[in-house]
Parts: sequence; C-alpha cells; structure tokens
Amino acid sequence: MTSAISGLLGNSNILSMAMNVMFPEAAIAGAVANIGSQIIGDVVKQAASQLGQESGMPKFVQDIVKQVVDQVLGQNQQPTEPGCESQCKNAGGDWMQNFIQQLGQQLTDAVKDGMDKDAKHAGGGKHTGGSWLVALARALGEVAGDKAAKMVELANKLETLNDQSKGLEKGSKDEESNAKESTATQNELNGVSKEFQQFMEMINNVVKGIGDGLTSVARK
Repeated sequence: MTSAISGLLGNSNILSMAMNVMFPEAAIAGAVANIGSQIIGDVVKQAASQLGQESGMPKFVQDIVKQVVDQVLGQNQQPTEPGCESQCKNAGGDWMQNFIQQLGQQLTDAVKDGMDKDAKHAGGGKHTGGSWLVALARALGEVAGDKAAKMVELANKLETLNDQSKGLEKGSKDEESNAKESTATQNELNGVSKEFQQFMEMINNVVKGIGDGLTSVARK
C-alpha cells in the first residue's frame, strides 16, 4: 500500500490546483482546504461502496460511514470566495478523480486485509457491523502512517541534498542542479505536509464519528 500512495504523493498534491487561480491568497487557501477534505471524504465513501459490492459490508454500515463523512465535511468548511473553489477544482483536472479512485481502492484493500486477519485470529465467523467500522478506522490510520513515512523520506532527501551542496563549487552546474532539486524537494515536502495535516484532521473526525456509529451498530 505504501508504494502506491507514495507514487501519488510524489507526482501531485492538492496545492498544485491553485497555481493558476486568480483569487486572494486567503480565498485560495480556504478553497484548497475544502477540496482536500472533499477528496478524503470521497475516498472513504468510495471505499465503503466498494466494500459493500465486493465484500458484503452491510448497507446500514455503509450508510453510517457516509453520514459521518458528510457531517464532518459540513463542520469543516473553510471560508472562500464565490467561484474560487470551482476554479481550483478545474485547475486540478483529472488528477482529483484519479487520486480518489486509486486511493479508494488502496483503502478498500487495506480494510479487506484487516478483516481477513481478524477472521483468522477469531477462527472464522460472520463479520459484524462493528468489526467493519473498526477495520475501516484502522485502515484510515494506515493511510495516515504512509503519508507520515513520505514526509520523513522527503525530509531525509532534503538533508542529504543540503549536505552535498557544501562541497560543490560555487556557480558550477552541479551546484545549480543541486539547488533546483533541493527547491523541488522542499516544495513537495511542503505539499505533502499540508496533505498530511488535512488527512489527520479528516481522519480523526471520521474515526470519532465511526466510534459514535459503533453505538448505533450495537443496537442493530
């Protein structure tokens, strides 16, 4: 799972959507934050739908997940200007949908793997509504862990580039190449850090909502 997510993060991030959008910085920041939350929400909802189709996640559990996501999205909308969010989405092009589909599949696979391991440890048996939600919450934490690992990788790369630059001749092509790669790495690290922050905020709120949903599941 790590390699697929790292590949996505290495090529794109939601901050790139706003590069050519002519709005005040505060409006763009709010729009990008909203889009980032929506992307994560769509990933979670897509995973729930796939698990219903492919693995038998009960519809009432799917409904709980989707209700939690919609509630979290509604509570975390950032202020922006009319039209800014739509233009940022347009700037994102097909990247957003591809990201949702690929990460949604990764989340689905992670939930399946977790459910299979739980079933083996328990000696088989029918999955309960609560076990589905616990597996989803655990898989979301795995996604966050992958993003944290990517941040560490980029930070280490940046440190290495900085160390290498000390021994390069001033004004040389090697120094120029090192400077360009350092700048690109720093920009990518900034983008991934922002994505990680949004992921953690969204995941924490969704997991909290799932916890409330477990109470509802216990009554069914």
